[in-house]
Amino acid sequence: MEVSALDFYQAVAKLPQMRRAPAGAKGSIPKDTLLLPADGGVMIETPIMGSLVHSSPSWLVQVSADARKLLDLCERYKKLGAYKDPKSVFLVSVADGELRVKFKTTTIGIPTL
Repeated sequence: MEVSALDFYQAVAKLPQMRRAPAGAKGSIPKDTLLLPADGGVMIETPIMGSLVHSSPSWLVQVSADARKLLDLCERYKKLGAYKDPKSVFLVSVADGELRVKFKTTTIGIPTL
């Protein structure tokens, strides 16, 4: 699927500052980000909130990936200048148990959960 690089990054970056729950807490902070099918795009559900990102074509599968690793992947593309041009796009795909994000000629994959 083809998606705006900046929109994808902004949706993935909605993570809590705490990496774990405080001592004595009865709950836990989810550590994964879900990519879910949605009309006209992909719903990106982070531990804090969900965001609809428009894509072409629409996302068809449900995928779970480590939230911090996915954010780190997007941060790497920041160093390559992926977010300077608002028309930059990512090609996002799933294959062989990996979520792959491609920008220009660089492809980075992280394992799915």
